[in-house]
Amino acid sequence: MNGKINNKKTLNSLGIFTSVHLMSLIFSVLRTKLAAVWLGSFGVGILGLLLSSFHLIMSIVNAGLPLTIVRNLAGESHESLGQKLTISQIILIITGILGSLSVFVFSNQLSLLTFKNSEFTWAFRLISFSIFMKQLAIGYASILQSQSKIVLYANANLIGNFIGVIMTLPLYYYFGIRGLVYNFICVAIVESVVFYIAYKKARFKERNVSWDFFKNYSSLTIKEGFIFSLSSFFTLLVIYLLQIFISNQSNIYTLGIYIAGFTIINSYVSMIFNIMSIDYFPRLTEKKLYTTAFNDEVNSQFYIGILLITPLLLLMIILAPYVVKVLFNVQFLDSVEYIYGALLGVYFKIFSWTIGFVITSKGSKKMIIYNSIFYNSIFLIIHIIGFYYWKLIGAALAYSIYYLIHLIGNYFITKSFYSIQITQKNLSLFFLNLLILISALLIIIYVSNYLIQFILIVFIFLIILFYSLNKLRHLYKN
Repeated sequence: MNGKINNKKTLNSLGIFTSVHLMSLIFSVLRTKLAAVWLGSFGVGILGLLLSSFHLIMSIVNAGLPLTIVRNLAGESHESLGQKLTISQIILIITGILGSLSVFVFSNQLSLLTFKNSEFTWAFRLISFSIFMKQLAIGYASILQSQSKIVLYANANLIGNFIGVIMTLPLYYYFGIRGLVYNFICVAIVESVVFYIAYKKARFKERNVSWDFFKNYSSLTIKEGFIFSLSSFFTLLVIYLLQIFISNQSNIYTLGIYIAGFTIINSYVSMIFNIMSIDYFPRLTEKKLYTTAFNDEVNSQFYIGILLITPLLLLMIILAPYVVKVLFNVQFLDSVEYIYGALLGVYFKIFSWTIGFVITSKGSKKMIIYNSIFYNSIFLIIHIIGFYYWKLIGAALAYSIYYLIHLIGNYFITKSFYSIQITQKNLSLFFLNLLILISALLIIIYVSNYLIQFILIVFIFLIILFYSLNKLRHLYKN
C-alpha cells in the first residue's frame, strides 16, 4: 500500500513540476538561442566561464543552506518551525551581505583567475550585487520545498522565469557581452522578489526566539551547511577547473562547443532529475532509517525515473542535431558527438542519483564530505585524461564512465550502511533499458544510411514510449 501511495504522490508532483519546467525550458532555450546567435561560440564560452564562476561563488556564499533548510525543516511542528524560519532568514541575510561584499572586494582577482586578465573586473563587481538577491531567492525556495508547498514553488519558478526572460532578452541584443552580466542582476532581483511573495502567500507563522535557541540552532545550521557547502563547492570547482583546462588546451571556441553539449546533457536532458528532487528529497528526509517505507520511497522513485528517462534519451538520440541547431546554431553541431557519448552517463545517473539522495538526507557529515571529495576528484581526473587524448569525444565518454563508477560506489555505500535494497524488478528493468539504449547508439555508429537509422531508432522509441506511458498510467490509477 505504501508503495502505491508513494507512486501516486510522485506522479502528481511530477505532473506539476514537469509543466513548469517545460515552460522554464522554453524560456531558457530562447535566452540561450539568442545568446548563441548574437554572440556566437565566443560569447557562449564567456557565458560559460561567468556562469561557472557565479555558481562556484554561490556554493560558497549559500554555505549549504538550501539542503540544510530542507533537511532541518521537513516534518517540523508549527512551534519549532516558526522559530527556525526566523533564524533561517537572519542567516540568509547575513551570508548574502558577506558574500556580496567579498565578491566586490576581490573582483579583480576573480577576473584574473577566470580570464587571465583584468578586463572582466567590472563584470564581477556588478555580479556581486546579484549574489545577495540570489541568496534570498534560494533560501525562500528551499523553505517552500521543505514544507512541500508544491504549487507555490512551481508558480514562483514559472513567474520568475517568465519575467526574467522579458527583462533580460533585450540586454543581449543591445549590450552584447555586457548584457550577459546585466542578465545576472535582473534575474537575481526577479527571483528574490517572486519567491519572497510566494513565501508570504504560504502564511508561515514566524516566532520570536531566545538568544540561547538562536545561538544553538544557528550554530548547528552553519555547521551542517558547511558540510553541504563543501560538497557543492567541490562539484562546481571541478567543472570550473575543467572548463579552464579545456580553454587552455584548445581555445574558447572548443570550450563553447563543450559547454553547448554539456548544457544539453546536464541541464536540458537532466531536467528530469531537478523535477524529481524537489519533492523526493523532503519526503526522503522525513522517512526513518531501516524501515519498509524508506525502501519503498527509494524504489518508487527509481522505477518512475527509469520509465521517464529511457524514452527521453531515445528521443535525444533521434533529435540531437536538431536540438543543437534550435538551442544554439550550426556552429555548434560538433557537440552532437559529445551528446551521444555522454548519454549513457545520464542513464547511469538515474540510478546513482536516486540512491545518492539517501546519503545526502541521512549520511553523516564525514561520509558526505569524503564522498564528495572522492567522486569529484575522479570526475576531474577522468575528464582531463579523456579530453587530453581524445578531445570532446573523450570528455563525453569520461562523463559516462564517471556516472557508472558513481552508481557502483553509491549502491555499495547505501546497501552497506542504510540497508537499501533495490528490487529485482527494478534491476531487471534498468539493465533491459540499458541494452536498448546501447543498441540505439550502435545503430547511430554502424548504420551509415540516415533513413534506416531514423526508422530503426524511431521504432525502438515508440515501443519504449508506449511501454513507459502504459506503466505510468497503471501506477497512477492504482
